[in-house]
Amino acid sequence: MEPEKETVSAAQGAQPTLGTLRIGIIAVARHDGVAKARLLLRPASGDEAVTLTEGSSLTVPGHGLLTLEQVSTEGKGAVSLSLAPAV
Repeated sequence: MEPEKETVSAAQGAQPTLGTLRIGIIAVARHDGVAKARLLLRPASGDEAVTLTEGSSLTVPGHGLLTLEQVSTEGKGAVSLSLAPAV
């Protein structure tokens, strides 16, 4: 049986945790119709700032596949993130 994907929704400025990976939501924006989020990945190996577009994914070594599922730019801004564990 495959490990289940975790999903979390969080506002800009929050620092949710998926599995053991803490993620800072630095900024949320829509530029030229493209929704993006600037994230601060905080694994034990050290912080790394990344920018993802809505629907894109990034492999985080030792944690799994992080996907920016959805971006909302209304109000403060928020994102929905998922993490599929490494197998």
